[in-house]
Amino acid sequence: MFDAAYIRKMIDECPFGTIDPDSAGVIHNPQLGDYIDRCAADVLEAGPAATDELVKSKILFELAFAVRSREITAQFTFFDLCTGVYNYGISEYPCSGQPRECYCALTRHMLSTHRAFLTALLSGSLGSAFVDLRQLYETYVILNYIVRHPELAQGYVDHRVIAQRSILKAFGGDIGAVETAYASVIDQYGPDFGKNYGWVEKKQDRSVANMARRLGMSGYQPLHRVASEIVHASSFFVHTEVEEGPYLMYLSSSAVEILTNGLLAYMRSMVFRERERILLMNVLYALREDLYDEPPGPTGFRAESQGNLSQ
Repeated sequence: MFDAAYIRKMIDECPFGTIDPDSAGVIHNPQLGDYIDRCAADVLEAGPAATDELVKSKILFELAFAVRSREITAQFTFFDLCTGVYNYGISEYPCSGQPRECYCALTRHMLSTHRAFLTALLSGSLGSAFVDLRQLYETYVILNYIVRHPELAQGYVDHRVIAQRSILKAFGGDIGAVETAYASVIDQYGPDFGKNYGWVEKKQDRSVANMARRLGMSGYQPLHRVASEIVHASSFFVHTEVEEGPYLMYLSSSAVEILTNGLLAYMRSMVFRERERILLMNVLYALREDLYDEPPGPTGFRAESQGNLSQ
């Protein structure tokens, strides 16, 4: 609705050929001010119709995509099953106390991020889907790092005070409410705790990439690089459509693989009964194989994979 012709009409109908704002950009012309107010009112009046058109177009696109794409339907079904496994876990295995509270929070965050990923995929927003994939991967790495080092769980939780204080300062907020908590964690963990990833004891591991290398999970780094280029508006992605790259074939399959392996880490960390864990693991792998034609293992079952790109 607000196309180039609409904008041209707005400009052409302006009764003033010259507009002279002051040094602060303020226009001292009551008649021109009235015209600008009328333009704004016209836009607001047309807003509901424009929104209705946009929403209808979005719904029709997503409906057509969902109907013709078996993959997107299967992906949502897979996500629902993973959510069910998580909910079963918290009903059977208490999340109280550390490190279990941390494991549950990170797994819940993975599920929430994967839902956002699917929503972006369904809307055809591949750039946003890659950004969600990056967040999914980073959460997956941190979850596995803390599973390997459960003594760091409380520090990871306490580190939120560092970010909270930094954000409040950046926006000119009152940091008094968090200053006591900040001083307490710095006193408890030391001055390095105030740095990025300060909850990680080994300084050489204080980045997602380094944690991934330590865990042997660097296989997703190429996709992480693509997502980072999109996030930071690199020249390549400003001038290149996301759909044009060879990495696109890995987008959906890697998200499913990361979520699967994250859920397996969750089941191990919560000490699921072996019978339950093996059964659920193979159901997840069976669905994944159906989605992406993955070959089963030599015995017909899948071993737990770590950080490798799905072919």
